[in-house]
Amino acid sequence: MPQNPRPNEDAITQGTVKSVNTDSGYGFIVASGIPQDIFFHRTTCKHLQIRPGNVVTFGYRKTEEGRYRATRIIEVGESR
Repeated sequence: MPQNPRPNEDAITQGTVKSVNTDSGYGFIVASGIPQDIFFHRTTCKHLQIRPGNVVTFGYRKTEEGRYRATRIIEVGESR
């Protein structure tokens, strides 16, 4: 379940990488308790290798448009 952030802080939760477009450098994560896929860009991953099926711990925010975006990928676990 996602943690409620304080103002100007990211919420932190865990999810599973749904898809990755390596050519364009983005992908999507699914997480329990979040009603839509969470977008991420390769810049949020730093040196981490992200693949579909990986369990990730990540920070995220809801954009002004009402979409969810990962702000940082903190940890990558094994695929489920």
